[in-house]
Amino acid sequence: MKKHLYKACLNAGLTKNQVSKIEDAYDEERKRLKRENKAMEKLGVTVTMISTLESMGNMLERIQEKASLYEETPYETAVRNERYDILDESLRSLAGDDRAFMMALYFEEDGNISRMARRMGIPRETVRDRNIRILRELNIFFEKRGYSDASF
Repeated sequence: MKKHLYKACLNAGLTKNQVSKIEDAYDEERKRLKRENKAMEKLGVTVTMISTLESMGNMLERIQEKASLYEETPYETAVRNERYDILDESLRSLAGDDRAFMMALYFEEDGNISRMARRMGIPRETVRDRNIRILRELNIFFEKRGYSDASF
């Protein structure tokens, strides 16, 4: 687990034991995901950004279950599911290249524009501008559905 996430967990009131459980579950799930992707590649199945995102979403749920830090209320579950559905719909509204770009930027490069620019071999400003353009598209998507930054 990255240092900033570790500190954030502790600042959120989790005990070191709870954070340790999360780290163990995360490491186990990450290894499982790598094995699964390698097996798919051996079978000639292309691992897409969307399948990776779905796997990561499932991974987060399994980590939460394994760490069993708290029990979610039915209301919290419904809200979380609604937010996932809206987020999924917003990502599906993007053009395929834009969706893949955002997935790579935020899920593989942790939103680090400089790393993404190096990875793609293009100027940092190009990555930044594309990110801003796509975020504006997503803002319009949410505004049309009555969501503001605070409500989502």
